[in-house]
Amino acid sequence: MSELSELSENKTDFLSIMSENKTDFLSIMSENKTDFLGNAGPWILFFGTCILLSSNSLFLKIYIFGFFLNFIVNRFFKQYIFNKYKKPQNTGKNTTPSGHAQSVFYSISFLSFIYFTSSTKSIFWKLWICISILIGLNTSYNCIKGGYHTIDQVEIGILFGIAMGYIIQKLFIH
Repeated sequence: MSELSELSENKTDFLSIMSENKTDFLSIMSENKTDFLGNAGPWILFFGTCILLSSNSLFLKIYIFGFFLNFIVNRFFKQYIFNKYKKPQNTGKNTTPSGHAQSVFYSISFLSFIYFTSSTKSIFWKLWICISILIGLNTSYNCIKGGYHTIDQVEIGILFGIAMGYIIQKLFIH
């Protein structure tokens, strides 16, 4: 019986704590939404771009191939090229280039190059490219804000992502 009374007391304590800290709880939740959007940015853009490209199987196959090749290139640079340099103290365990920034900007550049070099001029493309840019900027900002990467690491990831999008599109489409 004492266990039951402890549970009911704990429930009351939990509810009172939640009601007292309602503003803190809401601010934490709103902050975590941007963090979630930043962390999930590469996959949000991947699936959204796959849906957008689903009407053109050639573009879709090339995009998916490039997305995973982009990941392999990122790992190669982290492991063999930039690993020999000492990591800054405030960057946690991640090194150059930022994989999240590289992935989102690969998607953005691939779509942008396709949009500007093909006859596809749908309003959905324009809207998705604008949303992708916002998600990409948010992802990059969260990499820095969260202490996962320095500004330089994110900038290099952005440049690599744009370059990969351009190279994949040029090699396989044009």
